[in-house]
Amino acid sequence: MATETFNTFFVGSAQELFWQRSPVGAQAVQLAMDAVAQCMGIVVVNSVRPALIEIEGGSVIEIRGSNFTGATGVTIGGTACTGVVVVNDGLIRCIAPVKAAGTYDVIVLSPLGNVTLAASVTAL
Repeated sequence: MATETFNTFFVGSAQELFWQRSPVGAQAVQLAMDAVAQCMGIVVVNSVRPALIEIEGGSVIEIRGSNFTGATGVTIGGTACTGVVVVNDGLIRCIAPVKAAGTYDVIVLSPLGNVTLAASVTAL
């Protein structure tokens, strides 16, 4: 008996895209999710680097994803980053703000909808 492997996508609204990983693998799921997001004009955040930032602020952050053109800002734990530059549709660079030690959400602000990558940065 053959085993089928599939991915399921749940589309809530033009500002939300939920997906469930399956045995196909994270990379295949990410590629498919990006394709759906691109077609629908949904902002997607895939990664934030580095994951560790200085509590004094000043760390250069790179956010990778899709549909960033037109993004208006980035926040870390509710505090605005400075020097936000949308390098291209898939990359944003900014300077991390001063934060107390802890783990924080990163939010990309966009007219297409704000997107959160939960607990993606830790200040030490």
